[in-house]
Amino acid sequence: MALFCGTLILESEILLSLKQRRFLMTEKKSFSTGNVIFAALLGGVGAAVLGFMWGDWYTAGGAKSLAEKTAKTAVTQSVTPFCIKSFEADESYATNLATLKGKSSGWNRTAFVEKGPWAKPSKDARASRSVAEACAEKLYKG
Repeated sequence: MALFCGTLILESEILLSLKQRRFLMTEKKSFSTGNVIFAALLGGVGAAVLGFMWGDWYTAGGAKSLAEKTAKTAVTQSVTPFCIKSFEADESYATNLATLKGKSSGWNRTAFVEKGPWAKPSKDARASRSVAEACAEKLYKG
């Protein structure tokens, strides 16, 4: 028997059996290949989920779609002031503005501006629907 910190401990509690010592000495602390591969795959899937959901990662199709939308928005925002100036410079501005404001729906106002020469880059060109829509909205709201 031994006295340890005021507690009586039996020697059998302190000493490990021969069988326990052998197990501790021969136990391997290595990882199995299957566990390592599983952990790597799980980490890769986790990184992909986090990247696409919150990391602003995009697929090729998603990036192309975003670029097209951004370009269309930029063109619309840059050409709309020219449409408005062209509409205001027209000799029948007051009549056209009254006609535009008399249209009940946004679709009809957009169609009116689209049919006129104001949203067209040239006489022969076709008017952009998004430019006509933004132009009509700004003219309608004043």
